[in-house]
Amino acid sequence: MGKQQQCQIITATAALFLAVIGILLLVVPTEDVKEPPEFMYGIVLDAGSSHTAMFIYKWPADKQNGTGIVSQHSECEAEGGGISSYAGNTGGAARSLEKCMDKAMQEIPKSRHKLTPLYLGATAGMRLLNISKPEESDEVLKEVADKLKTYPFSFKGATILSGQEEGAYGWVTVNYLLENYIKYGFVGQWLSPGRDTVGALDFGGASTQITFETKQTVENKDNLMKLRLYGRDYKIYTQSFLCYGRDQTQGSDHSIVHPCYPAGYSASIKLSSVFDTPCNKRQTPYKPDDDLQIKGTGNYDQCLGNVSRLFSFDSCSYSRCSFDGVFQPNVTGNFMAFSAFFYTHSFLQEATGIRITSPEHLEDAARAVCNMSFQEISNKFQNQESRLKDYCAVSAFVKVLLVSGYGFDYFSFPHVFFQKKYGIVLDAGSSHTSMFIYKWPADKQNGTGIVSQHSECHVKGGGISSYAGNKGGAARSLEECMEKAIQEIPKSRHKLTPLYLGATGGMRLLNISKPKESDEVLKEVADKLKTYPFSFKGATILSGQEEGAYGWVTVNYLLEKFIKYSFVGQWLSPGKDTAGALDLGGASTQITFETAPTVGNKDSLMKLRLYGRDYQIYTQSFLCFGRQQVLLRLLALLMTTQGSDRSIVHPCYPADYSDSIKLSSVFDTPCNKRQTPYKPDDNLQIKGTGNYNQCLGNISRLFSFDNCSYSRCSFDGVFQPSVTGNFMAFSAFFYTHSFLQKAAGITITSPADLEDAVRVVCNMSFQEMQNKFPDEGDHLRDYCADSILLQVLLIKGYGFSDLSFPHISFQEKAEDNSVGWSLGYMLRLSNLLPAENVLVRKTLRPDAWRAAVFLFSGFLIVSVFFLLRNYQKNATKLCF
Repeated sequence: MGKQQQCQIITATAALFLAVIGILLLVVPTEDVKEPPEFMYGIVLDAGSSHTAMFIYKWPADKQNGTGIVSQHSECEAEGGGISSYAGNTGGAARSLEKCMDKAMQEIPKSRHKLTPLYLGATAGMRLLNISKPEESDEVLKEVADKLKTYPFSFKGATILSGQEEGAYGWVTVNYLLENYIKYGFVGQWLSPGRDTVGALDFGGASTQITFETKQTVENKDNLMKLRLYGRDYKIYTQSFLCYGRDQTQGSDHSIVHPCYPAGYSASIKLSSVFDTPCNKRQTPYKPDDDLQIKGTGNYDQCLGNVSRLFSFDSCSYSRCSFDGVFQPNVTGNFMAFSAFFYTHSFLQEATGIRITSPEHLEDAARAVCNMSFQEISNKFQNQESRLKDYCAVSAFVKVLLVSGYGFDYFSFPHVFFQKKYGIVLDAGSSHTSMFIYKWPADKQNGTGIVSQHSECHVKGGGISSYAGNKGGAARSLEECMEKAIQEIPKSRHKLTPLYLGATGGMRLLNISKPKESDEVLKEVADKLKTYPFSFKGATILSGQEEGAYGWVTVNYLLEKFIKYSFVGQWLSPGKDTAGALDLGGASTQITFETAPTVGNKDSLMKLRLYGRDYQIYTQSFLCFGRQQVLLRLLALLMTTQGSDRSIVHPCYPADYSDSIKLSSVFDTPCNKRQTPYKPDDNLQIKGTGNYNQCLGNISRLFSFDNCSYSRCSFDGVFQPSVTGNFMAFSAFFYTHSFLQKAAGITITSPADLEDAVRVVCNMSFQEMQNKFPDEGDHLRDYCADSILLQVLLIKGYGFSDLSFPHISFQEKAEDNSVGWSLGYMLRLSNLLPAENVLVRKTLRPDAWRAAVFLFSGFLIVSVFFLLRNYQKNATKLCF
């Protein structure tokens, strides 16, 4: 090998080495440590053929281009029919939007109104109106546009979408939500998941759409749409079939004897309702006001035959067609079926009990529904009266469309996903019980960020512990919310839906004072919950540490601190520090945060392994330090210090407030130990004085800050490391903090602000508070004490200072999910948080990334310097 060749190899090797280091630095993801301060919003009005729906979306203001960032904030169903139904009714279409637009005004912060884009997109109903009555179509569109311009948003237009646009936008939506395009993960860069996209099947009132990515040759260029998203090209096949929507198929097949209507059903309709659509061309004259008598026979085979005649499967000038001579490639990959596809599929499974995973199952279920009499189907589904007559026809139509039309067979049909999975958690707290229903896609059980709260229900009455000795009371209290769960979760998912009840501080106290009654209450609610058609997983009393840990899991799951699903079979670790959790209930309070390996008391340490990473958390629960128990302990302390069982002066109650309570209500708790006998039915007279300093002094006496056998304690001799990082404070922390800011008009960002706000509240008279907050009711008398409890607990107890207090975020919800232990509990017990995952990709923190870039730059400069110096000295000897 010659000297010149050696020189070239050495130089190339050095350059390659430097390039590799540079590339590695650029492709290692870094952590974004800042939480976005506010959100941007967008409004879309989906003006469908049968109704209009408004969707409000939001995304962090500092991350407008991040995929996976946009989420649905809320939705609203406009009153009445679709805007096309108001043709000839001047002002009707515009008025129908008012309710939803007023909701948007309320829900979007006023400061964001002018920056919020507002769109209206009309679909097949308006496409049909534009064909049959173009002038009326233009009038309706102009009317709604003029109306929307009156709102203080950034109106972007009201347009009629083409069928291809409707299909393509549905496809974009599905794959965006499933994070199939790309994920924001690097500094100024994007991560491509490298996954196949999912096809979209939409079934509306006037049209149906199929859209999917294909590698096959699209023989009809009208069906081809090319999109460039996040630096990648997508070639999609999309086709919309006008007049093949759910409502139009009904209009096309009216007859005197109707095989698709259930036996026992009869009706009379005007002929105009049949032929007043471009989808039905009447060849002979007819009288619009004449009545057509219809009698159902419920014959599946005849119904299927008639529905099939609406399609043309004979003529095709391409290598393959779906129907009506329209080219379609073979369906491949996964598909998401929504709109009427979802509702029909859900009804079929609910009505027949058949789990539909193949064309044969679909036919069996459709046949079973068509064989039901109208009386039978009405008795079974009383809340769906107006739609019951149509389910046989729609089921037959879905069968023909998916199997004969789009070509889903035994192998491809199982790849069509219609449903979501659900889970129920009953949070049996000390003061009340709340039910939370969660949902997640059925085909993506382990994806972080996928589980979301579907709804919640607050049980009437007290917590289940308050029903001790009242046989059947705790069980009955759950009935209303459990009935709501039955209504909201599709019947086909009932048996697959896990149901948990977790009891917290109230039941822990009852278990200490009256263990037999505690067992009876728990058995009673368990027996009750077993009678419901869900998969009951147990009713248990959570320990304080479990409650704290599950709250911490909830907070960090919702903030996506653990991990984000990004690649096929891989996970992307955000590399972010976790957030601590602060919970304040009625009977106990919890603090939980990630800490260094050295912990003074191992009882306060909990180790979790989530997504292949070990977490060591400090978690401590303080029983009897929940707000209700503190208020009772405060009463007992005041009685002791004032030496009276008859009357006391209460410095934490507002001036001019007075009350009378039974002594039993003070001492019927393990948190108050009465040393001397008392008469439970005797009355205690209480008079409020509203004295901040005296209230602070008395509440502080409920804590012990003197004895500590560790390097650092919070209170009552309990070890606690110093608080570090960000915290989320929820439950009573949030409600008290929110009231303080509202009442005092102070934005609380420091301990000094907190004290100022508490002083303002404690100095208010009861009359003043009632005038200012008439809806708060009995809670008003306790806000001074609650506020001081928050102050003592956070500042003196947990040790939040001027530096650490601003890192507390007081929140009721995160990403529209209620914050508490219940979500973390369900995730853990449902195995939705895997302990292990292969190929976890970790990120660099920004400071580490900057240091690496600095070292690389320095190394590059020094290397280039020596290479040039060496080249000048040895150019003649070595390279020439």
